[in-house]
Amino acid sequence: MGELEGFPKVFEIIFTNKEIFNKAWITFKKLLQRGLSFTDCVLISLANEYNLSIMTFDEGFKGLANIIN
Repeated sequence: MGELEGFPKVFEIIFTNKEIFNKAWITFKKLLQRGLSFTDCVLISLANEYNLSIMTFDEGFKGLANIIN
């Protein structure tokens, strides 16, 4: 995880690395029928890797990560 100067400490910037990218690509290919974008799959991979929750009303995320709606 990284930090950018000028951003409040309330937020932490998480950069996508090769491992997350590859997990997201595998997820994207498996879930084409759900209509999730590759960006959605990156978010799912990051949430699962770092034990984070995703704030969304999108039903497509159900069962794939911790969801707050």
